[in-house]
Amino acid sequence: MPQVTFETSPTDEPIRSTGTEIRSLPPTHDFADKAITSTYDRDVDVTCNIAGKLPNRVFTMRVSTILAVMCRAEVSGESRELPFLCRKFFMARQAFLQDRLTIEDGKMCLSLSDGRLYTEGGNNYGQCGVGSTTATSGPRWVRLPPVVEAWYCIHGTFALTSHGLVAHTAGDGEGDSLHAWGNNWCGKLGVGLIQESVTRPRRVVLPGAVRDVRVLGFMTLFRVDDDDWLGCGFNQESQIGVPHDPIDTDYKAQPVPTRIPGSAGVTRWEHHAGSTFAWTPNGLLMCGNNGQRQSGCGSTDNDTIKTLTPVILPERVRVDRVVATGSMTFFFDHRRCFACGDNMYGQLGLALPDRSVFTPRELPFPVDAIATVGWTTLFLTNGAILCCGANPHRALPRRPPTVLDPLPLSLPGSATRVVLERTRVFVQRGDGGWFGRGESHPRVFRRKWLVGNRWCRVTEAKAARLSEQDDDRLIKLTPTC
Repeated sequence: MPQVTFETSPTDEPIRSTGTEIRSLPPTHDFADKAITSTYDRDVDVTCNIAGKLPNRVFTMRVSTILAVMCRAEVSGESRELPFLCRKFFMARQAFLQDRLTIEDGKMCLSLSDGRLYTEGGNNYGQCGVGSTTATSGPRWVRLPPVVEAWYCIHGTFALTSHGLVAHTAGDGEGDSLHAWGNNWCGKLGVGLIQESVTRPRRVVLPGAVRDVRVLGFMTLFRVDDDDWLGCGFNQESQIGVPHDPIDTDYKAQPVPTRIPGSAGVTRWEHHAGSTFAWTPNGLLMCGNNGQRQSGCGSTDNDTIKTLTPVILPERVRVDRVVATGSMTFFFDHRRCFACGDNMYGQLGLALPDRSVFTPRELPFPVDAIATVGWTTLFLTNGAILCCGANPHRALPRRPPTVLDPLPLSLPGSATRVVLERTRVFVQRGDGGWFGRGESHPRVFRRKWLVGNRWCRVTEAKAARLSEQDDDRLIKLTPTC
């Protein structure tokens, strides 16, 4: 069987356990809750080898059979003491609990044992695969052929099974089969349905053996044998890279995996604010939202880029990171930063009066980190914070409502974290205290009146929320800044 990987991030840290490899992968998009990968080892010893301790029939019983009996007893309430019947039952139960992966803050559990997938917990979209949307109180066996891998993200579950049928262009043949169930908003599971919930496993029909699966928000991408990618799900702005029929009333949904033109050779995908970016050996491609001309493709009159199109960058630039909002995009090559899109308030940091920048232009200073909200941007460069953009509440230096040329932001003492909000800037000092400036509010600042450009201590409740901040609005600093 070919090697199959399920990913939502270019990096992962495996957590190994007996007979099962479980990798917990961070989501790649704001919509994603949690993603996991489980790999079943077919060579695991399923007899537990307790010679002379049990009757022959119990000794030779497969672990999967024991688990099925125990799960059935727990669900029916007939017996909660079955795991203590004998040593083998107890060991099987302990291994089952040890290999179980809890996701969605404890609301959902997945277990893969001897080729059988068990689910329990939250089931509001049918992600447990048991035929209903009622939460399950105990582990339920999802009835599938032997499961090789299982993967979960955004209330949806995928399972790769062996000895199934997979559709080929030349006919059906024996091989691996991909199944999916759960949240199916806009057909993102690829099972050919548009209904929001799919409560039982359905086969994802692909024109070849699946090699890779990526979930980007409410769209899913599949790589097959011939190295091409297919996409399904939310496609209102052609962010899948598949043009839709403008007269189709359901154009935003793409329920059937469809081949993406020009996707052969793509090694990495990212999705930001309606735009999709694809990395290839020959450069960066994008498709999707271009309403503020932020695609970087040089298009001046198209609100959407319907197929994968090269981003216009200098020849030797190799993009390693993209920061994108609904109106502007920043492309990084290490510390070199190129910006394009809406520049009405100078928020791109280019010190240009142009309202829009159609092709990426390089910033005149190196950038280590960036935080952007609305029409305001903060840059971390060589340990200092530069700010530019809209300034209606004087959260940035000086009085003008617009800061076109990036200005240094003086910080109150030794700072470790800077958080940007639409009308305020917050800084955490090395001693843990939080200060802010900008629009005043009694639930935010301890002062009752306008704060303006003076740093003031924030309330304890706001400080607690700021301490938990961990997204694109945050810049982390060393205490020497």
